[in-house]
Amino acid sequence: LFKTKKGKQGDNDNRPPPTTVTRKQIPTLFQSKLETGYALVEVPGNRILQLARGEPPKVTIEVSRRQSNKFVTKLRGMEYYRIDGPE
Repeated sequence: LFKTKKGKQGDNDNRPPPTTVTRKQIPTLFQSKLETGYALVEVPGNRILQLARGEPPKVTIEVSRRQSNKFVTKLRGMEYYRIDGPE
């Protein structure tokens, strides 16, 4: 029913594809063959900025202490989402 892609190595490469599939198994079997992907969408207007495979870019939040009760929050990775911080 499903053949594996060339050059793609996985843990179930040795198994032959199933010849019959029940109706209940179709969604799970279909989803297991899909790759992860993401889309960055600009709102309002629903304009797609980036459509790519894999995981979306990570945003890291780092809080560091400057003095006794003063903290600085650093955001990294926001440029992928086209968000500029205050200058």
